[in-house]
Amino acid sequence: MRLFRPLLGVVLVISLILNAILWARYRNQRMIMTVNGQSVTKRNMDDYLEQQFGPTYKAMIVQRMLIDQEAQKQGVSPSDTEVDEEFNNKRELDWQFANRIALSPMVAAESKNEIRQQLEQQRLLAKDITVTDEEIKDEYNTHPALYDTPAKATSLVAAVLNDAHTEEIRQMMARNDPPVNPAAVMQQFPREVVFIGDSNRFTFVQPYGSDMNRDIFTMEPNEVKVILPGDLAQQGARRLIVRLQSIQSGRKADLNDPKTLTKIKLNVALRRSKPLAELLAQLWASCKFVSEDPSDKALIERLFFPDRPRAEGASDKR
Repeated sequence: MRLFRPLLGVVLVISLILNAILWARYRNQRMIMTVNGQSVTKRNMDDYLEQQFGPTYKAMIVQRMLIDQEAQKQGVSPSDTEVDEEFNNKRELDWQFANRIALSPMVAAESKNEIRQQLEQQRLLAKDITVTDEEIKDEYNTHPALYDTPAKATSLVAAVLNDAHTEEIRQMMARNDPPVNPAAVMQQFPREVVFIGDSNRFTFVQPYGSDMNRDIFTMEPNEVKVILPGDLAQQGARRLIVRLQSIQSGRKADLNDPKTLTKIKLNVALRRSKPLAELLAQLWASCKFVSEDPSDKALIERLFFPDRPRAEGASDKR
């Protein structure tokens, strides 16, 4: 029995290692999709990305890891709640971004990673820079729109691509019983109308104290208006039909609010922070980098620091 127990432990360890190897192989060979019966595996996708983006692909991952590691070390990593707040705000105010998210959940995950990296970079660069009370007041007085909360008008917005049925679409959007169904409108007029926004909800913005988008912000809930398409004309819209749902009032920033103060201090500090390349150089210099491809290090350095003179004898080959 004394010999059996250690032997059993060794067998279990070996079994775990073999299972890990088999799982890694399975994941690489796991079929993601098929095209006319021909399978596409995860390894195929990874190889394609590496071939298409080469060292750029690797450098992006390395930079993200270096920034994240340092942000955690310095205690400035954003919380998941902070990342989600930035993500949701972008999705609400950028309808094209919202459409991309709806089409691909992978875009959402990568967008959150990019937001996290951007916040970490900013906080690392601003960390040791002192901002005075006078600078806070000057920054707010110079750029109040960056910190005031804008008014928001949540609406259903139909972008009409063909004027022939504008009035019919307007009538459908004005109905209350049953309430308007964007999917039904688009089904009845295919290729003539699309609803824009996050889950077919579009948010108009009016900076605090301004009269921007006045035509929208003077509407009553459930009122419907036909307006000119503005910038959307470049994408084929002839008219916009707007049905207002609700208006949320804007408000002046409270300079005693911790979140507002943090945002102001960050923006002031970033205007006199060192360049990102300098931070990256510092992190890369202390990084223990190992790769199966011996040329990766020189290639990544070239992408990180394109203005540096190349080391003598460095290889240009992938």
